[in-house]
Amino acid sequence: MADPMSCNFPLGVCEWVRMFELLGRIAGLLGSYLLSENSTRSKYGWVAFLVSNGCIGTYAALTDAPFLLLMQAGFTYTSIRGVRRWILAKPQERAPERPA
Repeated sequence: MADPMSCNFPLGVCEWVRMFELLGRIAGLLGSYLLSENSTRSKYGWVAFLVSNGCIGTYAALTDAPFLLLMQAGFTYTSIRGVRRWILAKPQERAPERPA
């Protein structure tokens, strides 16, 4: 497995690889914050988690980190499940929401 901090890509690509990691971390923090609010906008935390999963998964694939990629696959499953239950479900099937 390659060292994620070393970059063996052509000039300019390393910044993009690290940008995926940064965006994934920011989106993950945003998702956690939104869910912790327990308000009407909390459901969008699952969307932020999906963005995070995609970015961190891309980072893992580009840096040859298979176990990180495997973990992101599991997190992506739970994020899709969250979107289905909190955003796509019919109103009567959703968990009750509190006002913001």
